[in-house]
Amino acid sequence: MRECKIDKKFQEVAMRIRITLLVALVLASAALFAAEQMSKIEKNPAYDKMITLVGSWQGTVNENGKPLDTHARFKLVSDGSALASWLDEDAPHEMITMFHMDGNNLMATHYCAAHNQPHGFNDRRRSKSPRLQIQRWNQHPA
Repeated sequence: MRECKIDKKFQEVAMRIRITLLVALVLASAALFAAEQMSKIEKNPAYDKMITLVGSWQGTVNENGKPLDTHARFKLVSDGSALASWLDEDAPHEMITMFHMDGNNLMATHYCAAHNQPHGFNDRRRSKSPRLQIQRWNQHPA
């Protein structure tokens, strides 16, 4: 059976319309994302001290009377709105801590090799140091 020239022409026009609409959708999405305003991160002395740790660090910790070599890496992520910290990266006991601001509070969630996730905070009104108070524990053995 032969295809009619009108049907073929209609298919070509329909395909061009689809492609044009797809390109318009992609361009409109790009324009919307470009116009999106980033929220401003309010200055916090504790967070400002934390971000000075960006980079890689080596040291020794004392665990049960034995010195152990340890490595830490800090990196600003999410356009500077969060600080990621890796302790002993790529080791079986690797741990990650995420620091970020929540209003006036410096918050931290530590993903521990002991399978718990303590959450801490620092109230800006009370302290300029990055010392955190433990707010709650998740999955912490009793």
